[in-house]
Amino acid sequence: MGWKVLKRYTKECGCVCEDHENDVDRPFMCYTDYSTTEIKRCDTHERQHQEYCAKAQAELEHRQQLKQEKRQQLKAHLLNLAGIEHQTLAPIKEAVSKYRELIKISNSDRWIQRDIAQRIECLLMVSKIKNKWMCSKERLEHSNFNLIFDFQSFEIHKLLNE
Repeated sequence: MGWKVLKRYTKECGCVCEDHENDVDRPFMCYTDYSTTEIKRCDTHERQHQEYCAKAQAELEHRQQLKQEKRQQLKAHLLNLAGIEHQTLAPIKEAVSKYRELIKISNSDRWIQRDIAQRIECLLMVSKIKNKWMCSKERLEHSNFNLIFDFQSFEIHKLLNE
């Protein structure tokens, strides 16, 4: 079993190609895969491939740079939030409504509350007081949910622990 070479041929431009075949025979899956692989490219196609690879690499580096800048913004914002002094408590419903306004999501309030607690519980000082979920009002007012919730919870915790 495995990929078998059906034929090897040269195109008009000079590229050398191989056609492959693979028989898949599993319960409820019986079919044949076909694939074509370029073994050697002609000068024109090799140049085009190099240009494509260079463009893709530049785009990848640009996306990584933007992500790094956004990560630095998040780190500065988290440090700013951690520096705000806590004075009064607000019900977690205020955080849920702010989340719903900014993120434009239609999930349930309980789901949003869990998401907030999972990602930024320590920053908003989320706690249960007399059977009511409360958070820091000052930190809630200064938090930028659009920036915070662009990242996964493990990335936020990693930036907080640096």
